[in-house]
Amino acid sequence: MTSPFGDNPFQRSRADAQSLDWRVTDAQRDRVLDYLGQAYADGRITISEFEKRMEDALASRTRRELNQTLSGLATVPVTSSVHSAGLAQRRRTDATPVGSVTAGMVGLAPVAATGPLVPLIASAVTEKGTWAHRQIANQANAQIYMCIVLVLLGPVLHVTGVVVSLAWMAYLALTVIQAIKGFKGETWRNPITRVIPFQIIKEGEKPRKRIGR
Repeated sequence: MTSPFGDNPFQRSRADAQSLDWRVTDAQRDRVLDYLGQAYADGRITISEFEKRMEDALASRTRRELNQTLSGLATVPVTSSVHSAGLAQRRRTDATPVGSVTAGMVGLAPVAATGPLVPLIASAVTEKGTWAHRQIANQANAQIYMCIVLVLLGPVLHVTGVVVSLAWMAYLALTVIQAIKGFKGETWRNPITRVIPFQIIKEGEKPRKRIGR
């Protein structure tokens, strides 16, 4: 099983050591999540270990914190700034053609006034630990948060006019963006959870273990 950080040796210079405190990208977190899911499927870690490591990976902010989630599973080199920049540009994930179409269609469903209903159902039936499930779970969380905001502005606070119009425009824009990202097989991150680190629908615990493992 290949390390998500590659197999090439790197010379540990002072600059490299300092890079452990650099902020990680969504692409780097996604690669580690994929690696952890495969490690669980291979029987290398238990479900409780997988859930804990995945939660830590999602909450990680620096490369040092993200590296710790792979303790005992992979040799993590202290990469150079050039290598880190390359990872930041790598937005493609382990999305399959079927997963991409599914995420795209589910992402578009709220445009038909279904709100978070379709993403919620899809997140319950897609395989946990896959890219499609993480993408759809992100979509479901975003739809729930946005619907809460719209309800608070309208029926609860009775806000009208430009504010409500802007809120609806933002809702439609985010819905379309998440659908486009899904069709392209690119990871979309819920901007609301960047501010409020809470997930109503978990992104990907308990992937199914392979038969015979």
